[in-house]
Amino acid sequence: MTPACRQAGTNCPPASARFPLTVAPLSRTDYTADMRKTKALSQCYALQDLLFGAAHDPGCSKPDLAKLSLAWERLEERKRVLRGRPLPGSLRPKTVVKPQQRRWRGPVAPEQVDSPPAPAQAPAT
Repeated sequence: MTPACRQAGTNCPPASARFPLTVAPLSRTDYTADMRKTKALSQCYALQDLLFGAAHDPGCSKPDLAKLSLAWERLEERKRVLRGRPLPGSLRPKTVVKPQQRRWRGPVAPEQVDSPPAPAQAPAT
């Protein structure tokens, strides 16, 4: 019994029955910088399986469901970051510069055409 239950004189269930999902906090040695992304992703999936089972428990109250849904949403965000996917709309497509096409300007007058150079004459011998 908790001290609050003893004071109120009620028979509260033990804390392990009220909160069956207790997770020990991570120490610095549990998660290192060289931890692979695949391991972190597999941990996300394992936690989501745990959350899914807890959410479908018949004894789960509405406040507990709200907390589980927040945890689920945070795990989805972590998975997105670990996969390297940007937020929707954060990447804009780059504008592609099309090469300018040469436009036809109509027929060319003979005086506008450069005449080919005259053939060189052979020196007189």
